[in-house]
Amino acid sequence: MKLDLDTAHLQIAGVDPAEVIQKAMGRIGVVHFTDTAFVDDQEAYLQPLPEFPAKTATKVFRDIGDGRVDLVSLWKALKETGYEGTVVFNCRNSYDIYRSILRTRSFINRSLIPAGYTE
Repeated sequence: MKLDLDTAHLQIAGVDPAEVIQKAMGRIGVVHFTDTAFVDDQEAYLQPLPEFPAKTATKVFRDIGDGRVDLVSLWKALKETGYEGTVVFNCRNSYDIYRSILRTRSFINRSLIPAGYTE
């Protein structure tokens, strides 16, 4: 059994995603690069639909590069620990899938390739 890590979930939970990656290396099965700018200051995780907080008109998740998750540092942490598994890029903000794909590709080209990302 392996871990399925989601970067936005870790960020919202208030833990350092890079630290989790370093501590869990060897037990990680897949990493989801998901972005968020959300801060759970209302315990939305206790609600029936935590992705749609009842007290706030906001989306919890953002397209890649539009939130506050430091995905470049997390990419570097994965490489430094020798992770060679799957990284899934989750685009969960836009209703236009083509726009989300273009934004993700732009983020990869602009930010991850200079940090050593290879396909």
